[in-house]
Amino acid sequence: MRPLCLSLAAVLALGAVARADDPSADLLKAYAERLVQMESTAGAHVGLARWCDANGMADRAETHYEEALLFDADCADARAALGYVQRGDEWVLAAEADRPRELAIPYATDLAPDPDPLAEEVLDVYRRLLTPSDPDGWSRGRDRILAMRDRAAATPIARILGGGAVEHRVLACEALAAIPGPEAERLLVRFVLKDPARAVFDAAVDALRLRAPDAGIRQLTRALAGTKRSRQRAAYALGEMRSWQSVPALIGRLKAPEMRVMQAPRSSSRSSGSGAYIAVGTVTTYVADAEPVVAEAAVGWDPVIGSVVTGGVLSVGNPRVIGYRTIIKIIAPQPLVREALKKITGQDFGFEEEEWRSWYGALRREDALP
Repeated sequence: MRPLCLSLAAVLALGAVARADDPSADLLKAYAERLVQMESTAGAHVGLARWCDANGMADRAETHYEEALLFDADCADARAALGYVQRGDEWVLAAEADRPRELAIPYATDLAPDPDPLAEEVLDVYRRLLTPSDPDGWSRGRDRILAMRDRAAATPIARILGGGAVEHRVLACEALAAIPGPEAERLLVRFVLKDPARAVFDAAVDALRLRAPDAGIRQLTRALAGTKRSRQRAAYALGEMRSWQSVPALIGRLKAPEMRVMQAPRSSSRSSGSGAYIAVGTVTTYVADAEPVVAEAAVGWDPVIGSVVTGGVLSVGNPRVIGYRTIIKIIAPQPLVREALKKITGQDFGFEEEEWRSWYGALRREDALP
């Protein structure tokens, strides 16, 4: 495959709209050098995406994982990185991942014994009782999990139940809602930002609402500066939580930098080898040379045929068309951020950040914030 063609202007565009939290100039230069030399294959995009992840460029990594799927729709590494799970012969995201299903794997058989008594208790309940197809066992197991209110129970509940089916992960969120301390709150935010199932997302948001008016708000507003997926999930959650505390952060993220892939054809002056060939006159062929052809214990001669044309010749070749791709960074509107602001405030100033700030500032000056 041909390497990616990237113009100098496009390379410069990668840093043209830099923000304070963008990669350093040296890192951008290293990225551009790898981008120019990269082969147009799924594996090459996955490799560059991993390099971006390792160097703190999550948005660029996401772009390259998505590009990898254009070359290989079943690229497992790219699918996993983008949050897909495989269901039979198909890859599914959140909308399909939370459909009810029975577990087809032994419960937590891959988890080693834990010396922590609370972890052992959670693991025991998970193995013996929390079977979705056994309503009685599930009810007893659920009651035992929800009765755990010790701060130390937060981590084993999230770790053990978080590896199960949608029903187990929803139960983990319900249990974390009643466990005090910052660790339970942090784990709930992680479910909001990472879990692929919509049912689990909703359960985690409901659990944060039950804890305190400001539970998880600081972590979710910080996630607005993360990857596109984290930004969208955080914005939606803040809107559902009706968090006035998050309004300034949401206003600041009405538009955000995103990587976009621009594709276009480019014609070369060289011929592709196909086209029309018209000769008017006489063509006389002859043996111009004989090239030796050597194989093991044998040698032969391959004749080179020449030709003499008497008359006129018209040869029209088709131009070679080479596809090229340019990856640029733009400032793009964020619809989910706007929707979150509308839910919280009941106002709509579109994506006009200055209008939002002016309106919010007036409320503050009048001491009229909820």
